[in-house]
Amino acid sequence: MNLDGETYTRVDEDTETGTKEYGTVYVTQAKEYYGFNTLENQTLTIGTSNNVVNYNYERSKHNVYFYLNGGTYNGSTEDLVVSAYYQEQITIGSAERTGYNFEGWRFREESEFIVMPVTYDISQPYTMGIYDATFSASFTRKPFTVTFNPNGGSVTTTSKTVYYDLTYGDLPTPVRTGYDFKWWWENN
Repeated sequence: MNLDGETYTRVDEDTETGTKEYGTVYVTQAKEYYGFNTLENQTLTIGTSNNVVNYNYERSKHNVYFYLNGGTYNGSTEDLVVSAYYQEQITIGSAERTGYNFEGWRFREESEFIVMPVTYDISQPYTMGIYDATFSASFTRKPFTVTFNPNGGSVTTTSKTVYYDLTYGDLPTPVRTGYDFKWWWENN
């Protein structure tokens, strides 16, 4: 089967020839091809003319899982599953998440071996193999710089790096002669 999932391209024939008695029941042997579903053997009864058995092999189809980890991908906020035929190429883009930087996709292909996830290079299309594949979005919180204006006083540090959706932690206490410090306020 071709990658469109509907058409077949004829390839070199595997031909078996031989002589069998008329009326003999013969079981043909389907071949196994990497990336294609194994077909069941066919049984035929030898007749008076040439007997021909055709096998059309279908490409194996597998799932590609996208785990978004709170982000969005292709307009979806839900984890996605895409099915693809063996050797089909899939373009993988970037995921997004408010307040976070996209670090890439952690990739793992299911197989009989345990494979540690690796970061996938999205500049290259993914070519479907013979196992399911998993892409997990990886994000890091965006850093922001908070600048402290002591408004005529002095402060031990004038800025601090904070991260999206986390508390600022301890803030410096400004000193100004003749004044008591009450609180910081946000001025965008």
